Formats: sequence, C-alpha cells, structure tokens
Amino acid sequence: MHRDLKPANLLISPTGILKLADFGLARVHNISENGRPYSHQVATRWYRSPELLYGARKYDFGVDLWAIGCIFGELLNHSPLFPGQNDIDQLYCVLSILGTPSSEQWPEMDTLPDYNKIQFPHHASVPFEKICPDASPSAIALLKKFLVYPSDKRIHASEFFSKPLPAHHLELPIPKCQSREQFDTDAPVDLSLFLY
Repeated sequence: MHRDLKPANLLISPTGILKLADFGLARVHNISENGRPYSHQVATRWYRSPELLYGARKYDFGVDLWAIGCIFGELLNHSPLFPGQNDIDQLYCVLSILGTPSSEQWPEMDTLPDYNKIQFPHHASVPFEKICPDASPSAIALLKKFLVYPSDKRIHASEFFSKPLPAHHLELPIPKCQSREQFDTDAPVDLSLFLY
C-alpha cells in the first residue's frame, strides 16, 4: 500500500509514462496478516479515505483506490473534489457529495473507532455529473467505481487496467518542450537605457 497517493506524488515522464514517488508511508500488505493494525494518520487529507477519517486501523489497498478516485475526480473537475480544512471538515466534504451512507451501503461504518464521535446532518448525494460537467459518461462511471464507501466495493486495479481508459472530449496532447530562443550575445548594448 502506498498510503499517500496525491498529484504531487505522480510523476509523468516526457514520453507520458506515469511513475509513483514518495514511498515514505508505504507498507507491504500481506493478505495472511489481514488483521494487522496500521496508523490511520496517513495520506494527505484531501485524498484520505472515509475509513481512515473515521479512525480505521485495519485497512487494505482500498485506501489507495480511494486516493486514485480523488485524483481522477480532480482531473475531471479541474480542482480537488474534497478540499477539507481539517479532518472533520474533510469528512463533511465527502458526506456532502457522496451523501450520508446507510448501514446497507456501508455495513462496517458503525464499527469504525471514531464513527460515533462525530455526528453530521443527513446529506443526499450530489450527482458527479453536476460536479464534473465536462466529463464524459464513461469517465463519470469510472469515478463512481473508485469513490464508494466500502473499501471492498472499490474498483480493483486488475479491473481498471483490463479496460481502455475513458477518453475525455477535451483531451490535450502531452505538451512538447519548445526549443530555446537563441539570443545574439555579441550585439552592441545601448547602455544609455540604464541611466536614470
């Protein structure tokens, strides 16, 4: 698990190859150790999953899938989807867009350590089509698969990479580096321009 995926930790080479950076919070997740506790104070706030915000200490790669969804949503929205000012505000941002989850939607939520410590007003979900109006239907469909409350319901990387990525109708080519302008360094300089 990387545990700190965010735009600043995604590097793109001049040829368009994506590389991950900053593995300082990364941990190996061993399925045979599925009950191993981890710190919940990981991930940059705007990309932190709801289970981490509610204090989960037992989690898996779903925290990275949530972060990928937040990054993808940021690309579609041209700004962060959940720009919380602190952890409580962060959770409020998530709830105000995804809506207040029911126990049917997220059965594990009431078992999370901090779930009963914070009460929020009930929110209805806001359609991602309203939040990302320029996004294609296939991009919205993919975003919805990443940003779901139960970690085990988020799209798995194997499913994500088995299909072509959605095309955005405003796709831009990778920028090309412009050749540097050549200056004539032997040209005479009129120093009178620098006199007061």
